[in-house]
Amino acid sequence: MSGFVAQKKIAPGGIHQTEGDRFDTNLDDDPAGIARKRLAAESKARYAREAAELAKQNSAYHNRVAKTGTRTDDDIMDEAAGQYRLQLAADSKERKANEKADLARKNAEMRDMITNTPPAYLDHAGASTGIYATYNTHLQDKIGGSPARSNSPPPS
Repeated sequence: MSGFVAQKKIAPGGIHQTEGDRFDTNLDDDPAGIARKRLAAESKARYAREAAELAKQNSAYHNRVAKTGTRTDDDIMDEAAGQYRLQLAADSKERKANEKADLARKNAEMRDMITNTPPAYLDHAGASTGIYATYNTHLQDKIGGSPARSNSPPPS
């Protein structure tokens, strides 16, 4: 029992009491205690070193993220929706061209009709010569039958 370090003392009344620890529980002076202290110091240093390295990596990452601008894929022409959009644009362009040609044709017909329409104050009986005769023939062809003839005098 080499660890026994207790000292006996006699208390009043003749009772023997031990003073202090019965065993040596201080491991700091043993080889195991010294190794434990050394490993704890190494562990603490390693933890501090790893924490510093992690902080450095995090800082570099956050700087890189902060410097990077926002990038959005806004080019839909390489997707199916973009191809469909091009097809719709071509269809729309063709439709507008057809509508423009149709409007031009209708406008030409209207100009022709306005040019060839006799004045309203002339009745059809008096419009039998010149351009009015041509218009009457045009009306006959268009609506069929003979043009309406009125015996009433022109409005005054």
